[in-house]
Amino acid sequence: MAGDDDLWLWYKFWVDRWLLSRHVMAMDWAERGLFVHLLCHQWREGAHGLPADPCELREMCPGWDGDLPQRVLDRFPVAPDGRRRNTKLEDEREARIARRRRYQAAGSKGGRVSGKRSVAPASLKRRSSDAGAREKRERDPPLSERGVEGGSPPAQGGAGGAPTDDPASHQPFGRRRVWDPGCPHCGGGRYRQNGALCNCGRYVEE
Repeated sequence: MAGDDDLWLWYKFWVDRWLLSRHVMAMDWAERGLFVHLLCHQWREGAHGLPADPCELREMCPGWDGDLPQRVLDRFPVAPDGRRRNTKLEDEREARIARRRRYQAAGSKGGRVSGKRSVAPASLKRRSSDAGAREKRERDPPLSERGVEGGSPPAQGGAGGAPTDDPASHQPFGRRRVWDPGCPHCGGGRYRQNGALCNCGRYVEE
């Protein structure tokens, strides 16, 4: 086997090439089986290829009596190094090696780039966090710091500031109150509940 990598445990079987090949069409079913069997052996041997001697090649096909058919041998011509190889399968093997080398080169390049990245010091991260907190405070101040034209919002109540038992005027726990300086119904500044209901219990258009 060319290596112990999982990439070499399988190869691409081009279905269209097989079904449309005139050489395969000319073979009987036994010859087609021998053809696929020897393709598997060639892939497993990798760059070493198959033996050129037909007798040695026949030993790789247990259960087959007699000489190997010439139509099968023709699909594995003898290369200049004296070994038999199917040319299309050899092209697939070389293409896979080239792809693996490209992936390895890209991976090593990515590793070098990531290794040069610097880590920001803790003090810089702390300053950035403090700046973000200040910006958020300016954009959305706490309820205790909010008011209308520098004043504080009046106590919750009905028209004129009088207390009310209207359920709509009570703020549920955990919900933020938003100060509205002008209610078109009660004529005064009141709290809006969830941006929809005035303290007087009527709907306030946004």
